Amino acid sequence: MFSLILGVSGLGIISQLLNFQTFAIFIVSVGIPLGFTKYISESKDDDKHLTNIIFLNSLRILTISSVIFAIIISILSKYISDFLFNDVNFYYFILILALFIPFSAFSGFLEAYLKGLRDISLLTKLLISAAVTGTFFTLIFLFLFGLNGAVIGSLSNSLISTVIYFVVMKKKLLIPKLKIFTRFNREIIDNIIKIGFASLIAGAFAQLILLLIRTITIDHMGVYGNGIFQSVLTISLNYFGFIFISLSSYSFPKVASLKLNSEIVEEINTNFRYIIFLMIPLVAIVFVFRELVIALLFSRDFSSAEPLYKFQFFGDLFKAFSWVLGLWLLPKLKIILWLSLDVILYTNFILIYICLLKFYSNGLDSLAISYLLSNFIHFIINLIASRKYINFRFFPKNLNAAITGIFILVILVFISEYKIILGYISIFPALLIWFIYAIKKSEWLFIKDNVKKYVYSKFVS
Repeated sequence: MFSLILGVSGLGIISQLLNFQTFAIFIVSVGIPLGFTKYISESKDDDKHLTNIIFLNSLRILTISSVIFAIIISILSKYISDFLFNDVNFYYFILILALFIPFSAFSGFLEAYLKGLRDISLLTKLLISAAVTGTFFTLIFLFLFGLNGAVIGSLSNSLISTVIYFVVMKKKLLIPKLKIFTRFNREIIDNIIKIGFASLIAGAFAQLILLLIRTITIDHMGVYGNGIFQSVLTISLNYFGFIFISLSSYSFPKVASLKLNSEIVEEINTNFRYIIFLMIPLVAIVFVFRELVIALLFSRDFSSAEPLYKFQFFGDLFKAFSWVLGLWLLPKLKIILWLSLDVILYTNFILIYICLLKFYSNGLDSLAISYLLSNFIHFIINLIASRKYINFRFFPKNLNAAITGIFILVILVFISEYKIILGYISIFPALLIWFIYAIKKSEWLFIKDNVKKYVYSKFVS
């Protein structure tokens, strides 16, 4: 909807603004959410009083940092506007962003709390409720006020999320009584800050690199080029949001509770198998039906994004694999290693992009290729690190499923690029053959039994 009303250039402007908002939130939160989730997950079953102390101390730090940072952004609004858009006249967008900074921090904090409590059902319901409500108001503002309305609506989503989370969680007695003065548990708070500081550096570095990449893209291809890039990235973010919620809400706290390396390896393999059977069909469907995706989600103005899809979504595949392999790093306090891997990833991304722009092409395909190559390298380095520190090995069934799945994807790309109608015809038989090969007999029996139970519960009982 944004793309239809705002056009490519308008989408490029709002994507740059939201990118800066994400960067600002990493700074504001001092990286607290990851460490907060870890310690809430570990304390929730043993010491409710300690859980409350961790909550209140973390909230106090977050409140102070968010208010200070919002003031700083307001003061520097014109300079930030000039840096982001090469135009000082968008400074009022930055002022609106600063107003909602504390609410963005609070909504992220409450999400991290629910992840730590491992209340996945409630978290999912709240995320959906906040997303639907926020989208509704954003669309109203968009229709009424165009680009200005889109900015106000998008940035105010954090306020809506915070209100929904707080009201529901308070009603369910999940939020401790708020106190201005609460004693510090120095050891835990120090560890949260250590994880938080590493997360802050990694997140801020990642968002800074993305800002620089967008700025380079705008310099070479204008806000139009950035809008095309954003249209491709939007699809990635939509399905990656689901994957990230799954990994961070369930898998991260689960790995944090495991003690033995063998248990961690088994949990990673379980998650890796889940990712394989989710990502391979997703990438195949999005690429093969790319023309329909562009027509449904955007408009014909975005048709120049089509050549980027094969690189972008293969990059997504290796990104998802890397996330799974890296699940153990923060729960086991391998902070320096985790930070180093992230810095390498984003450094590779921008360096490869600059080199390709200089020696290969000035088009957006350089950006998509850089994304693929940097994520592939990140996957290999994560695999090497996991082998060294936790003796990680892929289960043979997972390795076979991944290799054959990638092989099927490559074939579908060649078929679809040769003639798109052949891609439509071949995708589902190809995926079916892969499923039959990759899924083991015991898994088919498990699926069959669960389908029977579901049908029986719905239609028989």
